[in-house]
Amino acid sequence: DSVTSRRGALLFPVEDRDAVGRALSFSREQELPTLVWGGPEIHRAVDELSSTHTGVLLRVDWGDEPKLEPTPPSGEKSPDDPPVIPDPLRVRQRRIEQWRERASALKVLNARKIRCALSGEGLKDPADISKAVRQMIQAGCSRQSVLAALTQDAAQLLGQEKRLGTLEPGKLAHIAVWTGPFDH
Repeated sequence: DSVTSRRGALLFPVEDRDAVGRALSFSREQELPTLVWGGPEIHRAVDELSSTHTGVLLRVDWGDEPKLEPTPPSGEKSPDDPPVIPDPLRVRQRRIEQWRERASALKVLNARKIRCALSGEGLKDPADISKAVRQMIQAGCSRQSVLAALTQDAAQLLGQEKRLGTLEPGKLAHIAVWTGPFDH
């Protein structure tokens, strides 16, 4: 696979499909190996990423799934209170759909054979990576694909597969120990 056969890939931070397109165009014109470091809409660029064999560092800073709270009743308020106008139901439902799309991005990318690593950039607490792992698995990602994105795929994308990513003689052994299955 062309991503893992090259070292020194350029890392492009991207937030949406247009940014992915610009990064891929630039790297193609300059004949440079590329990785994209993606945010909320990286899964929308799956065709472009797949056709160029571009690896993805997937940010998992999506937080908790939004709740679909009922519209609050308009009770008595003080004249000093600002008016509360809730978002329309369809807007609140769309936020939930967008969150679910982000949580299942690894599944979408893996289905197209796009190698991914997970990035905790933007997380307030490093322990939130464990919560994101659980959320991805609940969104349909396999345990194996999530584990690979944390280990061997991450090492390969970063050109460190000879030193990291698997537990075997001669490699550095950076391990994490959980008190139970990592997805619970």
